Amino acid sequence: MLERSGITEKMFDAFNLWFGRLRGGLAIVTILLGTAIAAVVGVIAASVTLLNIVCLPPMIKKGYNKSLATGVVCAGGCLGILILRA
Repeated sequence: MLERSGITEKMFDAFNLWFGRLRGGLAIVTILLGTAIAAVVGVIAASVTLLNIVCLPPMIKKGYNKSLATGVVCAGGCLGILILRA
């Protein structure tokens, strides 16, 4: 529902406006969005899949290394679960 409604893309765009000027801004945005979504969803696979759909293509377009971008997506998707469980 989050992906189909467009809420996650709007959140990503809003975070990108705040942190876009920083070096590695999209990576920071992906971690923040991933943490928020993972805490709400509660399932690591669902949050990582959603981050792959929403965050990975813009990071690749901006010239991020593919291994760095996928690592950031995995870390963001898992961080929310870790915070939720603690």
